[in-house]
Amino acid sequence: MAQAKRYPLVPAAVLMFLLVIPALFAPQVAPHDPLEGSLSQRLKPPAWEAGGTSKYLLGTDKLGRDLLSRVIYGARVSLMVSLIAI
Repeated sequence: MAQAKRYPLVPAAVLMFLLVIPALFAPQVAPHDPLEGSLSQRLKPPAWEAGGTSKYLLGTDKLGRDLLSRVIYGARVSLMVSLIAI
């Protein structure tokens, strides 16, 4: 508990680091193209559910696009909008 009082911003800094770094380096970090879909891969479940694979960690949408890649690129857009707003 004493450390929590001493460093109150550490958890927030770690969370920001985990969100901002992938957003900044989205083309290098994202496992797939967020706009490219494959109808044969549509509606795949996340990796932790039955039928899920490590190829699509968060699964795919109804057009077969990788959800993890879309989240990473979406974070990039959100980061840019927030910087413009400031």
